[in-house]
Amino acid sequence: NFMLGSTLAWIGSWLYRTGIGWLTWELTGSAGWLGIVGFVDLAPSVIITPLAGVLSDRMARLRLIRIIVALSSLQAVALGLLVLNGQITIAWLLILTLFHGIVEGALQPPVHAIVPSMVERRDLTTAFAINSITFNLSRFIGPPIAGLLVHFYGTAWAILASAVGGAAFLLAIIGLKINEDLP
Repeated sequence: NFMLGSTLAWIGSWLYRTGIGWLTWELTGSAGWLGIVGFVDLAPSVIITPLAGVLSDRMARLRLIRIIVALSSLQAVALGLLVLNGQITIAWLLILTLFHGIVEGALQPPVHAIVPSMVERRDLTTAFAINSITFNLSRFIGPPIAGLLVHFYGTAWAILASAVGGAAFLLAIIGLKINEDLP
């Protein structure tokens, strides 16, 4: 369940990234703004990921993942609703995308750190390989799905679909019980 849920969340992340690129272009028609929005989404990871790694070593990782995934899904719903209602501006897009970048940067350390709590030591290499494969597979699957959603239904639906990926992950881990002995 964890791997399926995390794969859907990663696909959702690529739906989101593709959707905000299209949205940026729709709002501004500017390659410069595309770069700025992309930077605002990805740059927070440089600062947040190491801090989240420290935090995930000091608190229950599964609880941290649940909180972060819920925040990410709520953010995508907020952005999608702003787009659907015609209230989106480049300022709102920047603010919500910065929030998304912070949340995504915070998600990676606990997700990767929790894998050893779910499998036997002898299966760790395989678990990390599967984790890596599903992450990279999502980068291959997410953007074309986003493109189809944007083409047939509009940008808001690609962004809202990303929230569905996060919600699926949240449902997959809601009842998960693991041994989280912290150092």
